[in-house]
Amino acid sequence: MNVRTAANAPSLTLDARLAAIEAKLDGVMATLTSPSRNDLTAGLERPGLGPFQRVMLASLPPGALLVGWAEISRHCRKAPRTLKRYRDLEGFPAWRWGRHVVAAPENIARWLVVREQVRRERRRLTPTTGV
Repeated sequence: MNVRTAANAPSLTLDARLAAIEAKLDGVMATLTSPSRNDLTAGLERPGLGPFQRVMLASLPPGALLVGWAEISRHCRKAPRTLKRYRDLEGFPAWRWGRHVVAAPENIARWLVVREQVRRERRRLTPTTGV
């Protein structure tokens, strides 16, 4: 039963309609949070890595490093160009590893916290001119 049918069916009770809507939302959330074939978080599945890099990534737990601007931008939900600008201007924690760019999700999370603290401090110290 889809959401439109559940919402438009006059014979169903409110509880049945809500249950149908919640079931549909659970299905959508499951597809959004499930790992897809394109999500390359295991080290050995990354194309273009050298043997040393594969061995190093195999020793790390899955998801410990994001490899490539595409994967980093999917994690951050920002465009690669924006992340490169953050790296150049604000110290975004991404670095070169051979011919690849890598970043650790934990470092990105710490960087976001520090960045927000700096922005708040800057706003607190900047005098506002009320017109």
